[in-house]
Formats: sequence, structure tokens, C-alpha cells
Amino acid sequence: MRSFTTSRSPVLDGIRAVAVLGVIAFHAFPSLAPGGFAGVDVFFVLSGFLITSGLLRRSGPRGLRGLAGLAGFWERRALRLLPALVLLVLLVGTVLCLSGGDAAVGFGGQVAAAFGFVTNWHLIAAGNSYFTESSPPVFQHLWSLAVEEQFYLLWPLVLLLLTRITRRRRTRCAVVGVAATASATAMMVLAILGHVGRAYYGSDTHAFGLLAGATLAIAVEGREPEPLGRLRLGAAAGVALAALLVCFRVMWGSDTGTYVVGLPSAVGLTLLLIELGRRDSGLLRRTLGARPLAAIGVRSYGLYLWHWPLLVVLRDASPAIALKHPTTLGALAIVMTAAAAAASYALVEAPIMRLGVRGYARAVWHQLHIFGPRRPWVASAAACAVAGTSIMTFSAATRAPATTALQSQIEAGQRAIAQAEFDTGPDPRTRADRPPRLPADHRDRRDAPIPRPAAHPWDHAPRGCDIDAIGDSVMLASAPALLHRFPGIAIDAVVSRQATSGPGIVAALRHAHQLRPVVLVGLGTNGVLGDGTLAAIRRAAGPDHELVFVNVFEQRPWEAGVNAQLARYVAHDPHSRVVDWHSAIAGHLAELDSDGIHPGAAGADRYAATVAATLDRLRPARQRSPAFPSLGSRRER
Repeated sequence: MRSFTTSRSPVLDGIRAVAVLGVIAFHAFPSLAPGGFAGVDVFFVLSGFLITSGLLRRSGPRGLRGLAGLAGFWERRALRLLPALVLLVLLVGTVLCLSGGDAAVGFGGQVAAAFGFVTNWHLIAAGNSYFTESSPPVFQHLWSLAVEEQFYLLWPLVLLLLTRITRRRRTRCAVVGVAATASATAMMVLAILGHVGRAYYGSDTHAFGLLAGATLAIAVEGREPEPLGRLRLGAAAGVALAALLVCFRVMWGSDTGTYVVGLPSAVGLTLLLIELGRRDSGLLRRTLGARPLAAIGVRSYGLYLWHWPLLVVLRDASPAIALKHPTTLGALAIVMTAAAAAASYALVEAPIMRLGVRGYARAVWHQLHIFGPRRPWVASAAACAVAGTSIMTFSAATRAPATTALQSQIEAGQRAIAQAEFDTGPDPRTRADRPPRLPADHRDRRDAPIPRPAAHPWDHAPRGCDIDAIGDSVMLASAPALLHRFPGIAIDAVVSRQATSGPGIVAALRHAHQLRPVVLVGLGTNGVLGDGTLAAIRRAAGPDHELVFVNVFEQRPWEAGVNAQLARYVAHDPHSRVVDWHSAIAGHLAELDSDGIHPGAAGADRYAATVAATLDRLRPARQRSPAFPSLGSRRER
């Protein structure tokens, strides 16, 4: 029987299948498996275990061989990964050269990062976040391949040094285990501090799965597993597999607990499944080792490579279908992915691994004999096709647009806010009635006296000079329309802002006596509101301010929860309202960006009009409310 530590163990192939299916479900149907991204960590554990087991199995009696012995390992890794990657880049580049659009943005840098296996650091440098990026790069998913390749490059050298330093198994396990713990701790700390993108993409912070798998491989090297009763094995395997699937179902990328508990738990469960597989659990053989799952696991690399670019290209090419029928589009992408992965494995990956590059070229030439005397012409046509796709890919890389349509809209909002901040026109709404603004990061507080605005009666709907707007990228994209509709409005909106930052911003403005009577809050796009966030905003604003919350429209798991929480809160707070942006835009999806979340130019106008309609209804309730003084009378007091 083939050794369990070989890469073709049916149980390990089944675990691979669970991992890749979780990742695909997360990308294609995020509401079904919001934590499916943990499948990447399952891959990492498997890679660390198998690579380390293979290196140790090929070692001599005194440990690993020298650098010459590692050259074969690196060559095999290149043959396994590069051919399918080259095929992916050429075909995706050809499609993007013909279609263009947001999917082609930054394509040249993505290709360079992909072949340099530094996609994760490229994304970190660009400030991308895996969980909040609305127009994601077409090769964003290659970040995990980059982390693995960096591990494949460095880990054999570290393991060679470790085996030369000590022969004690426990010492080796302790050293690698401490490194894995340090990596997991670094991820937790960065995530808690709010640097989720850096925590998730970093090779140092996301290496704990690889190192955990390596630790297990060192611990079990040359040891036969101890016997364990079939009932106990089956029960443990069932619990571990069920718990891993629960992780796929309940974890959210925006939740700090995912990095503190969730991902380490997924790593631990994968280690348990591998160990139970070594002990020959009948349940694992019948479930994970079943032929359909094993077949998926064998083709998992191709499935992982193709599914994300196909989803991005399809969504970019047909945004209306993506918004109205996301399940249908996701299913179509999965069917295309299965076909592409099967063809890639049968025609490229498996033959090259078996024959090598030169042997593969000879075999292809030999197969062309079926065309008889036309074989040279067929070979020439194939060579022209390869050259053509290469030229088109190069063209797509060199002519790729620098920014997406959404980014252009966001930048327009930033420019509009900056212009408004420096506006010193004669309109009293932009001078006397408009207090000086705090810096965006609220770090430098000013205690200078604030110019006293002119008092005005509350016999009208709120004007721009009465409103502080605090929001995320949706509000930022709508900023030009808000400023046009409400001259003098003060907007503090940034990309990727979490709802939990709202209370601090409101408190800082109130402490500096710069908080206006109406506080417009547009948060919740990037994650759940969090327990007590709305009440904390009320406490920070005080009872004499009107809170107006904008609900969310987005194809994300927390949409319904955010909107329900807003509705429940305003039902019990007489001085708060909800702007029903969700209902206003639901019938006008063409006015949204291709991500289905951020408004375009027409959507921004609708956003501002919806806000204005809600604020106009505040007038009767506030006209004679002594608890809601004007900006002037409150400042005079």
C-alpha cells in the first residue's frame, strides 16, 4: 500500500477537495460559505506536512542532503506549478486584451508579481484587502501560491540547517512549533490593530499553517501510528470534519475573532484530520477518500487557479447579471472552472510532470501524426496561436488601465471634499455657518475658539451647514452629489472604514465643539455594526442631536443584519431616522458600479436625493422641539 505521506493518498486528496470547494464556495456564493476562505489554510497545512515529509523521506542517515539534493525538489515544484500558471496567464491576458474593463486594471503588475511569486506583497504594497476590495485584481487569489512558493524556497534550507544542528526530534518540533506560534500571534496582533490586509497576506503572519504541517511531519517521521479503536477513530474524524465545515459556515473575514480563534482552529482541525487519516479511520476512507472527492482533490490546483479569474471576468463582462442573478453567474463560473481545470490537468499538468518539458514537446509532436501530411501546418498554426496569445497578453499588460471606474468615482469624491474644505466663498453657509474641520485622522485637536455662526430658526429642513456626514466608501463615492445637494455639508468619509470607528469620530467632534445638529452616518458596508455601536454613537453625540443612519445595499453576508439592526434602533430612538438607501437603489442597479455596492454618477445623485427626502421629513418633528436647538443657539449657549 502506498505511504500515507505521499501526495496521492485518497484521504489527503479528499481533504484537498474540501479545501478547494470551500474557497470556491466563498468566492462564488459568499452567503453560503462566508468562512470558506479558511480552505487556503487547510491547503497550507497539507503543503507543510507533505513537503516536509517528502524532504525527510529523501534524506540520508544523517539528515537532509546538501543543496545539490534540493535542486531536484525545486525543479519538481517548478514543473508542477509553472505550466498551468503560464496557460492561465496567456488565456486570461488574451481575454482582457479583447474585453478591457475593470478586470484589466493593473494587469501588468499582477503578471510580474505572479511569475515572481510575490503577489501577496504586491497586494500589501497596493493597500488591497482581501475582504473589502470591491474591484479585486484578476490574479488576487495567487497570493496564497506566492506564500507557498516562498515557503518552498526557504523551508528546505531551514530544515537542512535544523537537521544539521540537532538530531533530536523533540528539539526540531519545538523550534518549528514556536515559529508557527509566533506567526499566528503576529496575525492576531495585526488583525486586532486593524491591519487585516497585512495580517492576512503576509508570508510571515500567514505561515503558521505551513509550519504547523511541518511540525506534524517532523513529529511522526518514521513512526507507525498507535492503534486506536474504530469507534473512537470514526467519532473523532466525524467531529473534526463537521467542525471544519462549521468554520466555513460561520467565520467572517471582517471579524477579528476569525484571526484570533477561527483560522488557528481550522489549522488544528486539519492537523487532526491528517493524523486520523494516518491511523486509517474507516470513516475518512469512506468519505474523504471517496472517488469523486479524490478526483476533485487531484485537480484542486487547476480548480483554484481558474475559478477566481473566471468569476472576475464574468462579473466585469455582465454586471447586470452579476447583480440580479449572482447565483446563476456563480454556477456558470463553476462549470467553466471544472472544464478548464480538467483540460489543464489532462493536457498540461499531468503530462509535464510525467515527461518533463522536453519529453512533453516530443509527445505533442508525436501526437500530431494523426494529421498526416498536414502535421507541419497544424504545428505552425499551434505555434502561431501561442505567439498570438503571448502578444495579446503583453499588450494587455502594457496597456492596462491604471484605475477602475469605482476608483475614479472615489477620487472624484475625495477631490470634491478637499475643494469644499478650502472653499472660502462669500456664501454664509460656507463661511460663518461652517465651523473649521478637524484633520481626517483626528489626531491633532484644536482648542482655538470657533467662529460663532449666525442663528437661524428651525422652520426648514436641515441645510448643509447643519449636517456632519460620517461614512465609508459608499458615502465617499456620493460626496460630489451630497455637496451639490447640501452646500456647506461637512463630509468625513474614507475607504474601508469600519462601523466601530463611528463613536470615536462623533465624540472627537463633540469634544471640540464642532459637532453639528444633524449627524448623517453611512457605515456598515465593510462589516457588522457590532454590539452597542449605535448606542455608542448616540452617547457620543448626546441627546440634543439628530442621528440619521443610511442603511446598506450590498451582496455581502452582513447586509440583512446591518439593516435590521438599524431599523430596530431607530424604532426606539425618537431623534434618529434611517435613510432607506437599500430600497431606493434596489430597482436601479444600473446606477451602481460593477461591484454592486458603490454608486456611479447617477447612483450618487440618487443617494443624495434619498438623503434629502429623509431629512425633509425631519422638519415637522424638529420645528418646535426645545431638545433640538439650532446650531447658533447651541453654540451661543
